[in-house]
Amino acid sequence: MYNLKGNYFNNEYVQPITTGPHATDIYINRESPADTSLLLWKLPIEYTNIDDIVDSAVKGYQTWRNTSVEERISYFTCLILPYQHITGCKVS
Repeated sequence: MYNLKGNYFNNEYVQPITTGPHATDIYINRESPADTSLLLWKLPIEYTNIDDIVDSAVKGYQTWRNTSVEERISYFTCLILPYQHITGCKVS
């Protein structure tokens, strides 16, 4: 089974509470499409961090918005380069 690290926001992973009186009881289970008896992961769902997640997204957008076009291009170039052989996308 895959190990899920949790929700990622504010530069850290946050695991939902899964034990005790405040534990979540809502999960999304993902089975293998090839063998549905094989559980790939079990994702706990918790809504207590929604405000923090939205705030983190807003801050991230503000940072991205204030990033120059040249710097954005360099980020995308670094992301695309390792996958050129798969996508056929050529970065010059």
